[in-house]
Amino acid sequence: MGKLVLIVDDDTEVRDAIRAMLETYGYTVREAGDAHEASRAIDAERPDLILTDIYMPAGDGFELMTAVREGRSPIPIVAMSGNNQAGMVDYLDLARKLGAVGIIDKPFRVSNLLEMIDRAIAGRGTPARR
Repeated sequence: MGKLVLIVDDDTEVRDAIRAMLETYGYTVREAGDAHEASRAIDAERPDLILTDIYMPAGDGFELMTAVREGRSPIPIVAMSGNNQAGMVDYLDLARKLGAVGIIDKPFRVSNLLEMIDRAIAGRGTPARR
């Protein structure tokens, strides 16, 4: 059984595509549609990494990152966003400040995402934006 990755995104098609890709590369995957579902999934089975979208209408990635950071045993988080700007706010830059070990813009290259996940799980998170 491979390392466990929790994918958090409100878009089912995005979750399905990422799940298929990660499973092809040997990861075990769980899914959640928002921060609240993700919290329940984390309580049930602690993942090795969380890959979360930022903007989700029912419990966003910032809420999730804050809860994970305040937990007893923080879990590495890679934040992703396809809608990265809201006025003057850069969501992914804010995610980095909240503790994301990696940030990536959607759409992304599979190789970039895999490298970021591998580095984050190994404890070598990269602040570089992909």
